[in-house]
Amino acid sequence: MAGAPGSPVGLTRLIVRLPSAVAEPFGAAWVELGAGAVERVDGFDDGLSELVVTLEDAETLADWQRVTGQLAAVFCEELGIEPPWSVKTDLGGDAHWQTRFIEYLQAEQVSERWLLCPVEQAEGRGQAEGVLLFEPSFSFGVGSHATTRLASRAVERLCLADPGLRWLDVGTGNGVLALVALANGASSVFGVDISELAVSSARHNATLNGFDDRFEASLVPLAELTEAFEALVANVELPTQLALAAELARLLAPGGQLLLTGYLESAASELEQLWLTQGLTLRYRDSEQSYALSCWFRVPAGSDPK
Repeated sequence: MAGAPGSPVGLTRLIVRLPSAVAEPFGAAWVELGAGAVERVDGFDDGLSELVVTLEDAETLADWQRVTGQLAAVFCEELGIEPPWSVKTDLGGDAHWQTRFIEYLQAEQVSERWLLCPVEQAEGRGQAEGVLLFEPSFSFGVGSHATTRLASRAVERLCLADPGLRWLDVGTGNGVLALVALANGASSVFGVDISELAVSSARHNATLNGFDDRFEASLVPLAELTEAFEALVANVELPTQLALAAELARLLAPGGQLLLTGYLESAASELEQLWLTQGLTLRYRDSEQSYALSCWFRVPAGSDPK
């Protein structure tokens, strides 16, 4: 993989192998418990899938192993199913698991117009064929998660309706949403993340698709940004949304729109009240597989909110 981002260092991943039929509800329950972004890999033998969550620090590993085992036991009892279930960890980036992870990745239709394809499977495909290429890494965003598809579709709709906008992509990960925005006519995208791996991966993927002149990625905290953006997208966990609400609202220009996902439908009411207090107006909602997305609008001063 010439030019690929470096392998992750010091990461702790918790990996659950379970029946594919219960992967979505189990992943949703994991998120409800605070596990954060969950990636899913299908295609294993005997109808099994793997769910993967990256932990921020190894100190919480024992707690999450215990919680995950208890959750698996509840699912088995409630649904009347038997194992196989397995819970394992990957400390610091296991090369064998990384190879297998990449092997099972598939091209994903992330929006109406664009297919997200790992470079290993590209075989001559190009952007002209409606394909966005990416180099897989352990940053979030490989196209398989419902929130990635929700956000990609919403980004595409807004870009096609109002091309040439300046975008801020919060929690850019592998840069998937930035790629969708740029492919659909955004003038520029600024991606931010707390992970050096994510920033490196997003930059690399933008270069793969010829977007490096319109994309930048940075570790800069939102509090240090001063320029308002015409469009924002944030596919981040619920606690992060709550912590960053004021900054996201501050960075949304008058007349701008904020696309927000990464949370379950059960949290929608709480979040809507939060964004209303930030002076934003709800444009629409969307959902997929128990996850929700909402689009918010900042009404320019003196304008009719309708």
